[in-house]
Amino acid sequence: MTNAKVWVEQRTEYYDIAPSSVADIKQQLREHSPVTQNEQIFHGNTQWTVEPMFQLYRANGLCRIMHVNVRLLTVFTLPRLANEDEADDDIISTFTTYVNALTEHEQGHHEFGKQAAEAVAKRLTALVPHYQCEQLAKNAQQEAAAIIERFSDANKAYDATTGHGRTQGAVIR
Repeated sequence: MTNAKVWVEQRTEYYDIAPSSVADIKQQLREHSPVTQNEQIFHGNTQWTVEPMFQLYRANGLCRIMHVNVRLLTVFTLPRLANEDEADDDIISTFTTYVNALTEHEQGHHEFGKQAAEAVAKRLTALVPHYQCEQLAKNAQQEAAAIIERFSDANKAYDATTGHGRTQGAVIR
């Protein structure tokens, strides 16, 4: 069995809003959010990608997987106040409460990516040797893809369960 490493990279891409009142926050989010899915506008998004990498090693007529590295790249898209210096305390307070809940929800999506990366690393290190290196590589890729798909499905179910974060307080009125 070989050791595996999971590398986690995260970055946040922001879009700016500049509401003139608490009531204007929701409209600003709708107008400026770059996140759309199925013609729906969302205020935040988390996109994760799991990339398994490994080397094959032949010894005693068998091919083994060695040096497993799994890279998780997570990109968050979130709003921020462009006019925080000029905004009144009610705008700042309302927005901060909302964006904190939205961020917590989006962090939940990242956790599915992290779990997927860890599961891929664990599975690849456990694959039994094979006499054909090409077949072992194919098996590893298929196993990784199945794991990633399973966690991707759970990620989608998370949105359905939380109402895209509404049950976690990510609601702006």
